[in-house]
Formats: sequence, structure tokens, C-alpha cells
Amino acid sequence: MALHFSNFQDTENYLASIINYEWVLPTERPERAFKLERVREAMDLLGVPQQRFPAIHVGGTKGKGSTVLMMEAVLEANGIHTGAFMSPHVSTVCERVRISGKPVTKGQWVDGFNAIAGVLEEMTKRGRRLTYFEVTWMLALDRFLRGKPDAMLIEVGMGGRLDCTNLFQPHVAVLMPISHDHTKILGKKISQITWDKSHILKPDVQAVAAKQNRWAKPEIEDRAKKSRVSLLWFGKDYVIKESGSGEESNVAFDVMVDGVWYRDLRLQLLGSHQRHNAAVAIAALHIFLKTINSKLDPDITRNTLANITIPGRLEWGYRDPDVLLDVAHNPASFKALARTLSHLKNPHNIHAIVGFARGKDSRKCLKILAPIVNNIVIVPTGTPRSQEPIKLLNMAKEIGIQAETAASGVEALQKAMIENKSDLTLVAGSFPLVGFCRDHLLGKIE
Repeated sequence: MALHFSNFQDTENYLASIINYEWVLPTERPERAFKLERVREAMDLLGVPQQRFPAIHVGGTKGKGSTVLMMEAVLEANGIHTGAFMSPHVSTVCERVRISGKPVTKGQWVDGFNAIAGVLEEMTKRGRRLTYFEVTWMLALDRFLRGKPDAMLIEVGMGGRLDCTNLFQPHVAVLMPISHDHTKILGKKISQITWDKSHILKPDVQAVAAKQNRWAKPEIEDRAKKSRVSLLWFGKDYVIKESGSGEESNVAFDVMVDGVWYRDLRLQLLGSHQRHNAAVAIAALHIFLKTINSKLDPDITRNTLANITIPGRLEWGYRDPDVLLDVAHNPASFKALARTLSHLKNPHNIHAIVGFARGKDSRKCLKILAPIVNNIVIVPTGTPRSQEPIKLLNMAKEIGIQAETAASGVEALQKAMIENKSDLTLVAGSFPLVGFCRDHLLGKIE
């Protein structure tokens, strides 16, 4: 009987039946776990044309998702039809494939699964069954082939060299700030991680580099030189000029790229790092649009950025009592989170609810939080890859944090909102954890 999906739950059941490296870390070498030949074979079966895509490919460690969503919103507002592929999701798997600035509907998701069902079945017959991430990538490609967006925004899943999103030639590649993450797979040194991530830089592709640390920059420069990549560097080829240095929203800033100024920009998003993400987004869009003989309208761009919201990124899940949601899950993103919290006006006592996936540097993240929180409730993330709360509890106590455990993030959140009405409750450490709590407060993303 041919593979067929009658409803959304059928697709969920199929995804649950295959390997998901977001939930279970690979036990073999990356070259064996992440086989590009397998995905290339599936893409050939799907009929993906072997040519350059009108796309921006976004890699790096932190800020990828925010930057993709900023670019998407600005392009759509400027009348440019988009398709986007992102991971992981906050609330629903449908967020991973976006058309015209919105996640695909459950109906579109099911249609997509049925469109690629023959490919999935054939790959299984060949003994080369695709993984969870690879299946969602195939679905995205099918939706893009059918929808024919003017611009595709593709977020790298992990690394770059062996990520299946690297099997196409974009117009522009973007490297967001690179820091420690996925160290068991990519390496413990920033130089090793950067070497892997910088493989999204390909010959004859223009590139934008965000602000990088001193260990990442030489690796990026070396890769760009070897690949004959035209590279725009933050602070040199494009710059941001800020009217203030605070972590609050609505700080005015200007961005200059290629001699063109985009002035008096503002974000309602918290955190100075989001202004940096916006600068990268504008630089990437500026050079991308030149390749398709278009350009940004400064007024439309300004108005769009001023109104953009991004789920799970320093997002207010509730006010009075205050609940802040942030998908920070590695040391670099926890530093940005801690910096923002320490500079908020009207400071609260902060009670944190955290959970981490295995493979994440939870000790370093907890150390970053320690000086600014009153106490921590440690919970499972809600996936099989969750670190054991009891081990994290012992770790937190060794660091000197007042800590306890709870059975779930939602349970801990409900209790905190009753007991800490005049304080701030923070939920962080994991996309699924934040997603469950966000669903509880705001409902699922549609």
C-alpha cells in the first residue's frame, strides 16, 4: 500500500518513527550520521533543479532565527514573496516551513507530506531512510518549488559542512556570531566550530559576516579566500550607529551598507543583540536585492522593523505577573539574556525556570544566570534528549544557586505566577520548554 497521510496526526506519527537528532544525539561520527549523498539522492527524486536558488542561507550559532524572521518581514512588506525554512520550532512543527511570512497551515503540511510521500517511500526501500530534519527540508523544498517565492530564506540546522541545507547554491550566505554549541559534534574549539560552519561559503556567492570573536574571524577569512567569496564584514563594510547602548526596546539606530544609510530604525524587541541582528539582516537584504535588480524602501523597512515580534526571543509571555520567555540554550545566548535582564528598568526579583537538552553546556549557562536570579526551578525539557533535572539540581547547588525541581515547565510556571506576583519569572534553556510554556500562556502559533 502506497504511503499516504490522511491528517496532521499521521505526519506527526511518521516523524516520531524516524531518527531525530534534535532529540537523540548521534552515536557515530558526523560523516556517518549526516550523509549528504542520501539527501542529494532524495532531492534528485523530488526533481529539485540543480541550479542557484534566489536564496539567503543563514548559518552561525546565535541569532539565526531572529535574523531570518526580520528579513522575511521586511521582504514581504516590500512586496517580495518569500519562503522560509527554519528550525527548531517553538510551538508547532509547521513553523519550520513558512510561505508569505506565515507558517504553513496543518492542511498545507499534510499536502506537503503527500507530495513527498513517494520520495520517502523510495528512500526507505533503498535502505536510506531520511531523518526528521531531512524530511522537513524535503517538504520545504516541495512547497518552494510549487509556490515559487521570489526569495528563499534558509536557516542552517547544525554546523554547515554536513547540513542538508548546504546542498544548494544561494545568492547570499550569512554567518551570524559563532560561539560554543554542539561541541560533541562540531568540536570544542571556536576555530573548529567555525571551520565547519563556514562551509556554507561557496564559490561565487556573496557573503555577510556578523560581528565575530577573534578565534572565528581567521577561519572565516581563510574559507572566504579559498572559495573566492566576496565578504562584507560587520564594522567595516557595513556599520551600525546607535543612539544609546541600552537593552530596552525602541533604541534608535542607523545602518549603513554599500554607502547607503537606513536611518532612525527601532525595534520593540528587547536586547542590544537584536539591533545587531537587524543590521546583519539589512546588509544581507541589500546585497541580495541587488542580485535580483530590486532594493528596499527605507520607510517601509523602518515601519516593518518597528512592529516585528519574534516568538520565544525575550518575549513577554504575560504581564502582571511578568513572565519572560527566551529560547537561549548555549552560553553565548545566555550571556545576551543575562545582559538584557541586568539592564531592564524597574528591576524585579527574578525566578528562573530552566531545562537543557543533552549536549548543551548547562554548567556554564547556570553560572551565567547565577548572579542575577534569586532562585531556579529545574525541569525536563519535554523531549527524550532532556538532561536529568536531578543532575542539574546538584550542579546548580554546587554553583551556589538556590534551586529545586518540578515535574514540568508548565507546572513550575503556574506555581511561580501565583507565588511571585510582584516578581519576574523567566523561562529559558530549551526551545521545547519555552514552547510548552508559551502555548500555556498565549496559545499555539498558527
